[in-house]
Amino acid sequence: MRASILVPLVVAATAATAATTTTARADGLVELAVGGGLPLAEDDYADTVDNSAKFAVHAASVGERGVGVDLGLDVTPVSLDNAQFFGLEASAWRFRGLVGARGQWPLGAKGVGFVRGGAGVDLARYAVTGTLLGQSVDTSETDVGLALEVGGGVGVRLGGAIVSAQLALPIALHFDDDDPADPDDFDFEYTGIDLDVLFAVGTTM
Repeated sequence: MRASILVPLVVAATAATAATTTTARADGLVELAVGGGLPLAEDDYADTVDNSAKFAVHAASVGERGVGVDLGLDVTPVSLDNAQFFGLEASAWRFRGLVGARGQWPLGAKGVGFVRGGAGVDLARYAVTGTLLGQSVDTSETDVGLALEVGGGVGVRLGGAIVSAQLALPIALHFDDDDPADPDDFDFEYTGIDLDVLFAVGTTM
């Protein structure tokens, strides 16, 4: 009777100890990244979007096996090929939130390599302002699509910081087609693929 009671208690205690040890050995990282994106996708997307700056923040927690969770937020003030037309000016922004996994391994004494991948939300906003034929125009639309991303990089540990160079392939899938009957409705049906080149500074915890 007592043995049957002790066995699950020992198992539970062992599991709790292992979980505590894994948590204690987790390598936490928060990094800020800046860089640019080069559009690669279908002609409609690549002909509309130009090379754009990108700003991102990532948070990761990697366990002793080198695998863990990776979270990301980024913003892109999108550069447009034809931002001005007929007295109107167009602007666009992209905001992304990602949840995924990160794999990390040491490179020499202070180096580190990593890969990451995730999925989440891609929020695209397009606005047009100005004057057309004497009429003031101020219209915008925001669409929520699917975000996918894979990336990786190499870095070097400098004390409690990691400085890294990264490449990423962000993918945006939007499915809202243009409604011809609505003059304020924009065409948000597209697949956007970019090549990001980023430089990041992070702090380990």
